[in-house]
Amino acid sequence: MNENSKKIIISLNQDILNIKTNSCIEFGSNQQWFVDEWQKMSGCGPCSAANIFAYLANTVQGFGKLCSADFPFEKEDFLKHMNEVWQFITPTPRGTNTTSLYTDGACKFTKSRGIELIPHCLNINSKINKFNRQSVEDIYKFIYEGLTKGCPVAFLNLSNGGLKNLAGWHWVTIFAILEGEDGKLLVEVSDQGVKKSLDIEQWVNSTVLGGGFVYFTF
Repeated sequence: MNENSKKIIISLNQDILNIKTNSCIEFGSNQQWFVDEWQKMSGCGPCSAANIFAYLANTVQGFGKLCSADFPFEKEDFLKHMNEVWQFITPTPRGTNTTSLYTDGACKFTKSRGIELIPHCLNINSKINKFNRQSVEDIYKFIYEGLTKGCPVAFLNLSNGGLKNLAGWHWVTIFAILEGEDGKLLVEVSDQGVKKSLDIEQWVNSTVLGGGFVYFTF
């Protein structure tokens, strides 16, 4: 689908997360920027949180301490910010594989900077509990609520199901909801420094392990 054929339902200011690298502009953090191999393998959760904190630091008055990098961002400065977040959202041997691990670390990070955030989570059941799985409508409502409150929404995808443009066991950051020319809703995300459109309906109907969504209010 042509990007120009998509209608914006709601979008945050995505220009804030344009990060200058040596050769191009990337959209949001990229865990491959880490030096350590384990961080490169498991750093998607800290990267997603780094995106959220950087966004809030530059859009909410008094939240500047949430990001040590100055806007407009350059890779080297943003990598320092990513490493600072890593100290609080530190992946286990299984990564940051629950929303509670993510929010516990995130709140410790913000408190260390004198800022209190309230986490909101929507957990999506595994295939075993598929019949009790939250509806697509509930998921989009949750994402919409987070975006209307001015916070990017973190998306934990434990298995990608039918989505070919998304890795499994992975966090990405949602910045917008779009409507395609066929009326289908999509989310626009930052994933490894790349902007992607994802079909949440396809994901929730096909994911085996489920996952979750997180945003913060203040």
